[in-house]
Amino acid sequence: MHFSLVAESLLPALIVIAAGYALARLVGLSPVTLNTLLRYIFLPVYLFMTLEARMSFETFSFVALIGAAVVGVGVLIHRNAHRVLKNQVDASVAIPNVACFSIPIFALSWGGRGLGTACAFFVGVSIAAFFIEKQKFVKLLREPWVYAVAAAILAKEIRGAELPLDVVLSPFMGATYPLLLLFLGASLHPFEGISDINAWVTAVLRVGGGFLVALLGVSVLSVSPAIAAGAVMVSMAPPATKSLSLVGSAKDTPTSKGPANVGLLVSLTVFIIFLSTGWKPW
Repeated sequence: MHFSLVAESLLPALIVIAAGYALARLVGLSPVTLNTLLRYIFLPVYLFMTLEARMSFETFSFVALIGAAVVGVGVLIHRNAHRVLKNQVDASVAIPNVACFSIPIFALSWGGRGLGTACAFFVGVSIAAFFIEKQKFVKLLREPWVYAVAAAILAKEIRGAELPLDVVLSPFMGATYPLLLLFLGASLHPFEGISDINAWVTAVLRVGGGFLVALLGVSVLSVSPAIAAGAVMVSMAPPATKSLSLVGSAKDTPTSKGPANVGLLVSLTVFIIFLSTGWKPW
């Protein structure tokens, strides 16, 4: 795809991100409200509708496993990077921003490809992060997305005719993308990390490490080229703060904002390079 076409496809998403940032800066738009709406209503509905319609349980399991592996390797990078690097690598190196970056970008700028893969990847990332943080199991049961995913899997197995819920829930699908991007934009304010070398190192390790793990995963597991493409692309999402992950605590650490901000620039650059060059290492 020509560079100008790639830039044009990204323009709608970038405009909404910029709008979210401007609203946060000029009128004090609170990311907290958007986080609540997305976490408890829009994202669970979106996960249910997407996974129920797009993906078999076997493929879902493979992609979720790759997502979990990306988190595991990210944790190892965070814990051992000091042995070879002088820079401080933030813990967000382990958590890709699937919800607020990959899902809306795939929908608006990649022709809707990879959305089911991104949702399954989100599940694997979220479960792995939950166990690595050693949280009590009951906290996982408080997450709305858990029930949405379980319902999607069951509906996929037993579905005969069109579910009556589709008519009710479909409007939420279209509203999810701009809300995710508005939340991402609002979370960028104030923009920090541009001059912080530690933030850049964290972002590059997050994107590069995810790419290598996903590439290995799709070469080992039996997945279609379309699933492989989605898994590799979603693995290169930027680092996520706790609030941007839309899972668990919404309290961000002071050191995670910089990597999340500059990581957005890194991931967008990588996305443009892949689409404009047509490189398909998978």
